[in-house]
Amino acid sequence: MVSSQRDNPLFQTVKMRKFIEYHLGICKYYLDKDLTGSLDTLRNILSDKDHQYFQEDVETLIAIANILSEEKHLEESEEYYLKALELLGNRPADSNYQQKLRLYYNYQRFLKNTEKYSKAVEYANKGIRVCILHETLYLHGEFYFYKGVSLIKLKETKKGIESLQKAMDIFTIAEKEKFKEAAQKLIKNYS
Repeated sequence: MVSSQRDNPLFQTVKMRKFIEYHLGICKYYLDKDLTGSLDTLRNILSDKDHQYFQEDVETLIAIANILSEEKHLEESEEYYLKALELLGNRPADSNYQQKLRLYYNYQRFLKNTEKYSKAVEYANKGIRVCILHETLYLHGEFYFYKGVSLIKLKETKKGIESLQKAMDIFTIAEKEKFKEAAQKLIKNYS
């Protein structure tokens, strides 16, 4: 379906072409299991450094970083996360806070998975601050959850359990039962 829309006149603007190609790249990886084709497609839609970057470039960088992380290409993955953070840092503070949350969330998970726990806590805290500033539950519980896990790994068990409790409370409000159960299990294991 995504491929069939490539020639549609409605999708011929740069922004809409990027939209179609972005989704094609995602489908190539997750549906077709085509790592090379996916990465080639996603890299080809990134703006040139001489041109203005679009909001979609940050999403594309996050997608590339996530795919590389899943494939255990960790150094290259981190380069893409850092580039996305740099681009996001060049935008106005209130521009698309949900995109900022997605980036912080994915990067903090990456940091936790690569055992960079202190930095994972730092990005979890950044995400939590954005959630509070914008009064949103979007990823709020997840930030507390991964913060708690990272703090426990840093041997700060009491603080970790406090974060997991906050995560559990948010998951209860948001009716995310599986996440709530995961937080409860960790609290029980470390109490």
